Amino acid sequence: MFNNFRKRLSNEKGFTLVELLAVIVILGIIAAIAVPAIGNIIGDTKKEAHVSNAQSMIEAARLAHTTDDPDLSSPYTLSELVEQGYLDSMPGHPDSGSYDGETSTVTVTENTSSGGITYSVSLNDGEGEVASGEKGEVSAQ
Repeated sequence: MFNNFRKRLSNEKGFTLVELLAVIVILGIIAAIAVPAIGNIIGDTKKEAHVSNAQSMIEAARLAHTTDDPDLSSPYTLSELVEQGYLDSMPGHPDSGSYDGETSTVTVTENTSSGGITYSVSLNDGEGEVASGEKGEVSAQ
């Protein structure tokens, strides 16, 4: 009878409480490191989307400037570029909002001495400027 009881005790399967707690602590440490890192990646992706949308506006304004009779007295607005067909549609805002079509502009400046053209963009949403810069050097706020 005692031999039968000893066999049952020696045939234990499963994890101890200490082992389970150690695994939970390790998983907690991994989660504490991973969650902020993922949050930063998402934030950087949103900034890259703003920059990409601003660069699309510059390219559309460049096309409009070369095709139309350029009027440099006023900048190209995002709404004008969409209405005139230089952009297919209003670019999507990464925060599920929308860009302000009237205050998002591309200003074209011709340098008469060098013959160069500068395209300066200002991309705005309802809360303020989200991206600005010149062709090739656009940055998000």
